[in-house]
Amino acid sequence: MGARGLTLEPVCAPLPRAGLLSSGSVLSGPAWQLRGVEVEVAVRLGRDLMPDTAAPDIASVLAAVDAVLPVIEVVETRLAQWRESDPLAQLADLQSHGALIIGAPSNMRPAQLDLRTVVAYLAFDGQPVASTRGGNPAADLWRLLGWLAWHCMQRGQPLRAGQIITTGSCTGMLFAPERARVHADLAGIGHVDLQF
Repeated sequence: MGARGLTLEPVCAPLPRAGLLSSGSVLSGPAWQLRGVEVEVAVRLGRDLMPDTAAPDIASVLAAVDAVLPVIEVVETRLAQWRESDPLAQLADLQSHGALIIGAPSNMRPAQLDLRTVVAYLAFDGQPVASTRGGNPAADLWRLLGWLAWHCMQRGQPLRAGQIITTGSCTGMLFAPERARVHADLAGIGHVDLQF
């Protein structure tokens, strides 16, 4: 999930369970053509988030979140003409989702998390390729999560305890070379690694 600006409507897509992988995973083979990499902040729900009539308020969202996690979303596509594809085709392609590499839960309390101040670092083979502060254009995490809870509830797929929700790129998308070692660090949250 993410949004291109503080006041713009978010977009979202479900992430298949098979693509949720732990830090240190190796992604090799012909399926990994693009190797797009985005450093993101994710949250894990500790309880169901099922609003009755509208998007829940910040207090309700905060009460449902039990952990903050560092993640890397790996961008891949099943579309032949990926960059020229219709936006709805890209949405059907799960927003070009390939895998979500999940780091260990942070010691940070969810209430401390502010996307506007998150410092993100990304390196390929030990060489820095991105370093940002407040790089996530959505800016307001709690607006995103409230929107998602109501969006999913309206479609009969409420958010459930244990689900992990990622919140959009803090670094933009960068493309890793073949066989690259990828390391990401989110200051105060944690780090996550993968190998292509």
